[in-house]
Amino acid sequence: MLIIDRVSKKFNVNGKEKIAVDNVSIKIKKGETVCIVGPNGAGKTTTVKICSGFVLPDSGNVYYDSISLLNRKKYLEKISVLFEGIRSINWVLTPLENMEYLSGLRGIKKNKKDIEKYIEMFELGDYKNQQCNSLSRGNQQKVAIACCLCLETDVVFMDEPTLGLDMEISHKIIKILKTYAQTNKKIFVITTHDSDFIEEIADKVLIIEKGKIMFEGSCEKFKTVQNTNTFKEAYLKYRGVL
Repeated sequence: MLIIDRVSKKFNVNGKEKIAVDNVSIKIKKGETVCIVGPNGAGKTTTVKICSGFVLPDSGNVYYDSISLLNRKKYLEKISVLFEGIRSINWVLTPLENMEYLSGLRGIKKNKKDIEKYIEMFELGDYKNQQCNSLSRGNQQKVAIACCLCLETDVVFMDEPTLGLDMEISHKIIKILKTYAQTNKKIFVITTHDSDFIEEIADKVLIIEKGKIMFEGSCEKFKTVQNTNTFKEAYLKYRGVL
């Protein structure tokens, strides 16, 4: 289980104190996919950055299977992270080389069969030996996600994995992640504004505003509370747009 325990974080912005994360507590079971939703600046990415060790909390802690975030070596062995997708890959390496390289950095030895599984999963066979800087934006994103998943960690954090993708590529990535999550019983924590993504993949939705959790529950529960048919309608109604 991933436990986020009373985590808070403040930043100094132009001489003023800004609360980014305000006493957030969450428990996420193995096999659960949680989507974090909220307006820009709500604290979604900061929460994920704290959980993935990029930002230290001012107070509170994060645990995975009783391993504290502060025990960095052991904790970080259990997680993988995707931030700003295509920035996480090496442009001059091929998809195959990226997976070999990033696995090697983590001390994970991958043979070609292990990597080919992810090449096939993301339909990258025709591009596996091309430099990533020559690939389309959609294929670059698929490489970045494949590199994250091929580490095969217990917990996967992703920040807007479908941002900027066309509907076809986005649909394929949703399908892949849903199948992978259900098959491998991993914990996924994903920030997203993509309502179709949330409808398809989320076991639990967290709505965050001004660093606080305003709703925690299933997509269906949120739609019922708002009396709407889709998550998009429910969220817009909640925000006072509909």
